[in-house]
Amino acid sequence: MEIHDVFILRNGVPIYHKRQDEKTKEVDETLLMGFLSAITGFGEEIGLGKAFEYVTNEIKFSFYENSGLVYIICCDLQVQNEFLHYLSSNIANKYIERMPEIPSSKNMQDFDRLVSAVIKECINAYIKPEQEKEEEIIEMCNDDRYATLVPKCHFNGDTFKFSGIRRELFKLINGKNSIQDISNNLTENPNKILNILRSYQKEGFISF
Repeated sequence: MEIHDVFILRNGVPIYHKRQDEKTKEVDETLLMGFLSAITGFGEEIGLGKAFEYVTNEIKFSFYENSGLVYIICCDLQVQNEFLHYLSSNIANKYIERMPEIPSSKNMQDFDRLVSAVIKECINAYIKPEQEKEEEIIEMCNDDRYATLVPKCHFNGDTFKFSGIRRELFKLINGKNSIQDISNNLTENPNKILNILRSYQKEGFISF
């Protein structure tokens, strides 16, 4: 699970940006903030309502509004919307608790550290039980089970720019190949294949 950036906007104007993942490509911050501001305002301007999500073929932006502020999280496609709402609400609560109406640079530095801590806490609180559940499922899966688990894809894989094992993996999902068949083709552990597909199953992209 990768959280890349956290943004906060007030009346369409950016007041905060934290780049959480230093591995991601740097972009012009002014240009990006303008783009996000346009997304948050455009739907309401033309009567389509508020933006909740914007998705590309590699990342997604989640929008959460609270007390006149818009909290935007940029993350990987696999991050669940339920978790993003949980994380956004926690960040919003901390901002309302800690930040004055016109924050100083020191306030922002303190809040920056707080956001990192909130992200870590939320991931630990939300993801660990899910991982334990997945581990239980995997332990229950013997070789016979792998041979009977047949994943079905509910989206066009060509529209997503997958890399590495995921690109080859989705080429093999045809509604006939089992987890065992796919792992044999990729010379990968079936546990690893099942783990990858479970994350996509939660988003509704895959079923068994």
